[in-house]
Amino acid sequence: MGTSLSVADNQVLLVPREANGDVLRCVEHQEWLERVFPRTVLWGILGIGFLTLLARNSWQVTGGLLIGGAVLLFVAKLAVGVACSLVLEPSRYLRFRSAAKKLSSRLERAAVLTCPPCSWYTGAPGAFAVTDQGELLLADRSSGYELLRLTPDQVARVSVEREVTQVTRTRHSGRSIIGGVNGGFLGGWVSGGQSTSVSHDIEQAYLEISYQLEPNGLVRLAAVPFGSDRRGAMAACAMVSRLQR
Repeated sequence: MGTSLSVADNQVLLVPREANGDVLRCVEHQEWLERVFPRTVLWGILGIGFLTLLARNSWQVTGGLLIGGAVLLFVAKLAVGVACSLVLEPSRYLRFRSAAKKLSSRLERAAVLTCPPCSWYTGAPGAFAVTDQGELLLADRSSGYELLRLTPDQVARVSVEREVTQVTRTRHSGRSIIGGVNGGFLGGWVSGGQSTSVSHDIEQAYLEISYQLEPNGLVRLAAVPFGSDRRGAMAACAMVSRLQR
């Protein structure tokens, strides 16, 4: 089942003239780029490098060629990592942040809001807001970037979920030697090195909004990342949970 959403028979749910097709194309193109670009860099380096090695070995497969190929593979993977850090990560950040700003601006123009829109660009851009009529405006990946106007009875469930990652850092102390021969001690004492591990948890909070466009229809899920701001996620959860018309 695809993730695209068709609401042609339920136009009352849509904010008029706000399809956000440009945002959808931006997200799809960035995701396509992130699939194609690493493979292109990897196979480009491997192909050119391997052909160069073959030419140097008079087009004969030797043990040195295989070792050179293994080294070339390591270099190619390293180059892919560097290229992704320099190209893909900045591209995703700039494009998705711009898309999130567009969604936020369009929500502000779509209706009278009770507070500024909440927008995000982590994972994929999106935005939601609450109107003075007690409706939830939402545009994100789950809706195919159609701008939805959801009534309270269409919001099936709202919750805050957490992802906790434990990070451990280990520090190694060196060995110390006390002693001497000529002008110092006759003996000596050697202390062993020590290792100290410190662990801490990194918490990521998500606001999950489950909504249903039609009675007994498919329930879709919008996940809003709040990062380490768990209190902000809980406040947003309470606001959406208490929607009233």
